[in-house]
Amino acid sequence: MAMVGGFGLLGLLITIAILALLANRVLSGTDDAADVLTGSLPPELTTSSIAPTDPAAPPTSASTGGGLPAIGDQVDAATCQVNRATLETAAQVYEITTGAPPADQQAMVDAGILEEPVPTHTVALGPEGVEITGVDDCVGS
Repeated sequence: MAMVGGFGLLGLLITIAILALLANRVLSGTDDAADVLTGSLPPELTTSSIAPTDPAAPPTSASTGGGLPAIGDQVDAATCQVNRATLETAAQVYEITTGAPPADQQAMVDAGILEEPVPTHTVALGPEGVEITGVDDCVGS
């Protein structure tokens, strides 16, 4: 019996093998666990320091700079910047739509511009217009 068309058994096996190799390449490029095991993560995303045995010993460089705590500080700073930019934009939208600057965040919430007040900043109407001030961790931003 001669095959007229279609895949034979060998062609099917080769096709499946090629697809398996391609799937392996795609999946291995997205596997974070493999990155940790092979050490290919950037140093700021790893915590590989061993705590000193002597409590009076100076802290290691891994515990004072870099690592996950430093990333958390960067995230907090970025959150403050984003919240401030959001409030600035919302204040501009409020002023364009109503013709007057907002007195506070609640005015922007009432106008439907903000869903809820942003707890990291206060908004007040000052002598030169809207003043946005950071609160708690966002002081100075």
